[in-house]
Amino acid sequence: MKISLAHRIVTISLIILMYGTNVIPLSTPQSVNQSYEETQKTAFTGQILFAPIDSTKTYLIDSTGMVNHTWSSSYFPGEAVRWLGNGTILRTIKMELSGFGGEGGGIQKITWDGTITWEFFYNTSEYHSHHDIMPLPNGNVLMIAWETKTRAEAIAAGRNPDYVSNTGFIPDHIIEVQPTGPTSGDIVWEWHVWII
Repeated sequence: MKISLAHRIVTISLIILMYGTNVIPLSTPQSVNQSYEETQKTAFTGQILFAPIDSTKTYLIDSTGMVNHTWSSSYFPGEAVRWLGNGTILRTIKMELSGFGGEGGGIQKITWDGTITWEFFYNTSEYHSHHDIMPLPNGNVLMIAWETKTRAEAIAAGRNPDYVSNTGFIPDHIIEVQPTGPTSGDIVWEWHVWII
């Protein structure tokens, strides 16, 4: 089977989204020829943005651990936070406190003064966002999510019955969301691992 360049790019993007992190340095090395030690030193001389999984706050700290700013939410993080610039963050939110470790269910865009300027929920019995997000230059956001397939659907699609639980199967998909209002967005593109 021949895999197209577009399929490879989407697959690589999916892998990057799946293995995102809660801690990102806001300054990065300018030279790719720096040694590991120089890279580590440079990366942590700037600000660090992180959202602890057991807190409804997101923190901006310096390399000494001094808290420079916090953003509050009503939700625990859904495992990721991204710096958008101008003091604005894009933060995943955890809609439920039980279930899979990386479950999210939505995102919030929060300005420096704590105003939530955009909130988007992607959480139903059929699909559920998880782990990571990626803001795009056009203002849209990529989200990774699980979609629910029944045990019968998974077996009919070729899954080995020995490896499918009675609750079904949850393959990944990626959506691109265009904000359309304070609590709304349109899915303008999607890609599903589940192909029949």
